[in-house]
Amino acid sequence: MAEHDDRRQERVDQDQYQVGRLLALSDGVFAIAMTLLVLGIPVPQLANPSEADLQAALRTALPAVGSFALSFVLVGVYWMGHRRLLNGVVRTDARLTWLNLLMLLLVCIVPFTAALLSRYGSLATAVILYATNLALLGLLSLALRLQSWLLVSEPPSRREREGTIITSLVGIAVFAMSIPIALRSPDLAKYSWLLLLPVGAVFGRRLRNVGRPDPRR
Repeated sequence: MAEHDDRRQERVDQDQYQVGRLLALSDGVFAIAMTLLVLGIPVPQLANPSEADLQAALRTALPAVGSFALSFVLVGVYWMGHRRLLNGVVRTDARLTWLNLLMLLLVCIVPFTAALLSRYGSLATAVILYATNLALLGLLSLALRLQSWLLVSEPPSRREREGTIITSLVGIAVFAMSIPIALRSPDLAKYSWLLLLPVGAVFGRRLRNVGRPDPRR
């Protein structure tokens, strides 16, 4: 009996070790990607600078700053979701590991597509590449979450699952729908991403309310 308990504890420890390694790798990739985003903001190169010249150069860098801020927040949101996703996972499997690696691959690409957006944001190709990157990242994140529900100690309720899936699909849809818009107006496509703010707030509030007792009862 004691030998059986020892083997069971050994399996539990090994499973926790594997989950810890997966989380450590993911945190490292997210941290590096978020740090590299700032490299997309160019430092003004002025031969004989004056106050007016420097201020003008800084104003031209505003699109790059906006791209950095947007990308930093979005990657940060995915990081927070990833932390919550793995919080209840008690073991890993090959599918979860591969989905996680593919998602991290897309996270690593964000600094590149964000730099393209900051430099060539008026061109459809740059906007489409960025939107595609974020849409695929959302899709892989959703797939990873679905797989994680098979590996948790306490599976979420049906309402929690439905709310999470709907929220993820809305984010994916916003970026996906901006792709055809970018073919006609790259600027309008970028403005369409602002839909993530009210939509995210509404669905986020609903998710937080899931599981709370109904005061009318």
